[in-house]
This record gives sequence, structure tokens and C-alpha cells, in this order.
Amino acid sequence: MQDIRKPYSRSRSSIHNISRERDIRSKTEEFEAHSYARNDDMTKRDDRSEFAIPIHAENRTSRDVYPRRPDGLGWKDRDTPPVYTDRSSSRSTTIFFVIAGIIVVGLVLMTYVFDSAKVSLTPKYVDIEGFSKSFSFTTVADDPVSIPYITATTSVTKSKKLPVSESKLVQTKASGKVIIFNNFDGNPQQLIKNTRFESPSGKIYRINESIAIPGKKGDVPGSLEVTVYADSFGPDYNSDPTDFTIPGFKGTPRYEAFFGRSNGPLSGGASGNVSLVSKSDLNSAKDELAIEINKAIRENLKDVSAVGYTPLRGVVKVVYEDNEKDVSIGQSSTYTVTATGYMVLADEKRLASSVASVVRGYGGEDVRLDYIDSLSFVAKDTATIGTDTTTEILIEGVPRVVWLTDFVAIKNILKGKSKSDFTEIMKGVQSIDKATPSFFPIWITKFPADESSIDVKENLKAR
Repeated sequence: MQDIRKPYSRSRSSIHNISRERDIRSKTEEFEAHSYARNDDMTKRDDRSEFAIPIHAENRTSRDVYPRRPDGLGWKDRDTPPVYTDRSSSRSTTIFFVIAGIIVVGLVLMTYVFDSAKVSLTPKYVDIEGFSKSFSFTTVADDPVSIPYITATTSVTKSKKLPVSESKLVQTKASGKVIIFNNFDGNPQQLIKNTRFESPSGKIYRINESIAIPGKKGDVPGSLEVTVYADSFGPDYNSDPTDFTIPGFKGTPRYEAFFGRSNGPLSGGASGNVSLVSKSDLNSAKDELAIEINKAIRENLKDVSAVGYTPLRGVVKVVYEDNEKDVSIGQSSTYTVTATGYMVLADEKRLASSVASVVRGYGGEDVRLDYIDSLSFVAKDTATIGTDTTTEILIEGVPRVVWLTDFVAIKNILKGKSKSDFTEIMKGVQSIDKATPSFFPIWITKFPADESSIDVKENLKAR
């Protein structure tokens, strides 16, 4: 009996299995040989072939796992596998770091280079209800009591042709302005009423009041303007500008040192029956032109200003010069008026401090006046404007007195200081009622070190 522990080496099935195994091996070798032969043939036909089939899976190397390419197509070493990278991921990382760097640089610049601060100040102020007080204004700049002022001037000329409707006998003397010069010495020279002045034509004119001609100063003669009147009636005394001597000084050293020179023509001399404008027509023309002239003068002065001075537009003096005398004696039928307006401009600091003096607790600090245009300014006597050294002016209304703050000084105080010190610093500025700071960027903790980066503005509510 056959031993069951030993295989049936000669059994039919065993022989069949051996034969089958040989057939499989033979076919495998044939397939592999055919495949490599075909691959080599394709390589010869097309050098761009990129793939090869490994011979035995159990003997695979890096040369067999990764596709092989000829040396001329990119790989220097066939045994070194290519490295594959994710380009989109690398690009995203780069962009992230660039953006992060820009943000960091921007924050640094805003914090240390482009930082800025703004300060909104509400100054101390007082609205004085029912204000009414008269002040003295002066042309003397160093007057410690009165408010200094200057005048702005403008001139307007208007004319009107009038009908000649009357005839009458006229007897008038010519007259005109004459400047008398004292080139004798430094002492004033008195001239009595009716002192004679003689023209080169021999015509005599007189003054109708006593005068004193100032003495000369160095080489500059003293001078005084007066009005002279013809010694007789008639048109013969009408004259163009001319010179005069003083006959009373003839035979003395004063005769050559004192002389006169007319400041314009001498006119108005008439004698006989003449045709002229009626008195009623002349008066009507005077009233009409006066209204037009006053309106024109105030229009000319409305925009006048001067640095350091406040224009008092209600305080205007108007001086008229006309040819009424020539019209009334028939020498002209055209009435002409030239008017000169003088407006007061007050020293703004002295005006503001004078008004503020009525405020309780005011200690002479620098202040300004607001709402000036709403105030009323009335001169006690406009004739004194520009003529006398002092003029009384009544001020009425509701002026606002505002304490002034030096913005440049505030910037210098605040630069480089901590935010937390702001309130305490502002307490030391007596002219400020309230102050509010703001910063850019909002996280900075100090005011900029450069005062040009600090903006200080006044925030005062209107009433």
C-alpha cells in the first residue's frame, strides 16, 4: 500500500499539474520577451516614448518604477526621479507674506511717520446784553486812555445843470484860498485882521480875521492857509492862481521872507445886472445832490479795511465844497458839488479791551470783538472827526467778547506729550473753556513730535 504521507509523484493529476506550470512559465517568458522587443522597436521609431514595463515586480528599482526618457529630453540622470511641486500653494504663500509685510509697514508708518492730532478748542467768551457806553477816540497813538483811530477817505463829485430864470443887480467880491509862508525865522508871525496882500497886477486882497503864521523849521518855511477877499467888487478881481506880497512889510527884511501863493483861482467877483439861477432851483439841486453824494460815499467806504483796525461804518463825516457863490451871482448855471467822506477805523485791540472792561473779572487779557456789524456807532459830533484830536463815540448793541488763544503756543506745548496729560495741560490755558483732542491712527498714545502734524482749530457756536 502506498504511503499516504508521500505525494503521488507519478499520479496523473501530478503530471498534469507539472505540465500546466511549465506552460504558464513558458507563456510568461514569451510575453515578456515579446513586450520588450516591441518596446525597443517603438523607442527606435519614436524617441519620445516615456514609459517602460518592468520585467519582474519583485526586482523593481527606481529605474523601473519611474518612466525613463532619453538624456536629451530633460533628465540628466535616468535613475533620479523628478520632483513634483504644488505651484498654486507656493504662490499663495508668497502673496500672503507680501500682504502681511505691506500691512506691517503701513502700521509702522501711520504710527511713527504719518501720525497726526487735531484739537478742537472752545474759547472763553461773553455776550454782553444791552451794552451802551460812550468812549473817547483819539488820533494820538500813545494816548493811554482813549482808543486810537485813523480815517479812510473818499471823494465824490456831482453836477446838475440849472435853468437861468432871474435877473438882478449883483455886487460881490472875489475870494480864494491863499497859503502864507514864513521864511523869516522860527518864531510865529502875527497878522492882524484886514492885513493886505498884493498880487503882481496890483490888486489888493485882505484877510477878515487875525492869524499867526508858524515859524520855519530848519530850511522849511512855516505855512498857514487862509481865505483872502478882494478889496473891491467886480469881476476884475477874479484871477487864476497867483503869488502875493505883504505891502505892510515893505522896507523891512520881512518883506522878502513873507509871501503868499493862491491855492486855486480867485473867483466870485461881480458887479451889475446879471441873469442867474433862482434860489429855489439852487436849493432843490443842493438837496438832490446831497442825497446822491452821501449814498455814493458810503458805498465807496463799505469795503474799506486796514490791518489791525476795525471800521466803524456808522461814523462818517462828509465835507462839502460847491460853487454856490458862482451860481448865485450868475457866473455859472451848473451847480457842482465835491464831497469828501471820512470814516473812522478804530484800533481793534484797544476797542475790544475797552468794551471788555465792563465784564466782571476781565484782567486785560487779549480779546476780540465779534458781531461788530450788528453794533451801533454814533459820533457825538462828526465835525470833530479828523479835525480835533479826540472824538466821542457811543457804542450800543450786544457785542461778543472772545478771549484769544495762541494756537502756535498750544502746538508747542502739546507736541510729544502723552494723551493722558492733555486735560491737565489745558487747565493751564485760561483763555480756553473746553478742548477736545482726536488722533490718527486712533491707537497712538502721544501727540506727534512735529507741531506741523497738530491741527488746532477754534470751535465757537454762533448765537
